[in-house]
Amino acid sequence: MNAVPKLKVLVAHNEPLIAAGLQATLLHRDEFDVSTTEPEFLAQIPAAHVDFDVDVVLADCRTGIHLARCARSGRQTARPHIVIITRDESEASIRCAMEAGARGYLFLGATPNAVIEAIRCAAHGGIALDPFVATKMLNSLNGESITSRELQVLGLVMRGSSDKAIASGLGIALGTVKSHVKRLLAKLEANSRTEAAAIAQRRGLVATQVSGDNTFDSRETDNRRRDIDRHALRSRLKGATLTAQSIRV
Repeated sequence: MNAVPKLKVLVAHNEPLIAAGLQATLLHRDEFDVSTTEPEFLAQIPAAHVDFDVDVVLADCRTGIHLARCARSGRQTARPHIVIITRDESEASIRCAMEAGARGYLFLGATPNAVIEAIRCAAHGGIALDPFVATKMLNSLNGESITSRELQVLGLVMRGSSDKAIASGLGIALGTVKSHVKRLLAKLEANSRTEAAAIAQRRGLVATQVSGDNTFDSRETDNRRRDIDRHALRSRLKGATLTAQSIRV
């Protein structure tokens, strides 16, 4: 009788204690072949040269998104499934991870069983999400889409920039900025710029700083964000496995 091959799992988390905990948890399971690496090392390697000879990668948000993009753009025939384990609850980070092709998004309080189930699910082509993530994504998709240019304007509004300053900074007409702001107020159901900024901050629509394992700064968001295929993303979420054991911290 042939033995079932072990799942190759790479732990690449930027928080050493989390990485050590994940490794210790998985080493006790015979079904996994576990290895580790430094996220900084992976970040310096061009996409075409990243070795993806693993089934699943457990990573922080920044590293996970980078590897998911590498898997899509590289020429490797064997591409890993990325499961992100993070404290980042922002909508911007979650949407970016899903766009990049991550197969799992859990929070740092996830139980060992939740992590193990997410690995199994991702390895077989499924999607494992914390229930909070799934709810947030579906609520976001049910609302009116915010374009990449509007996100740029929104980020500057959140910094307190005037319409004139935004126009100058983005190289667009003042009237165009005013139109973007007007549409943003309508989409966010806000009565003022201040309220729109508060809603955006609460929902985490724009990543404005890099702290801990946040994924990117606003400039990278602006440069890399593309319009989301909302129907395709809904389809992915419908098939997601909700890891109810996970605990948000």
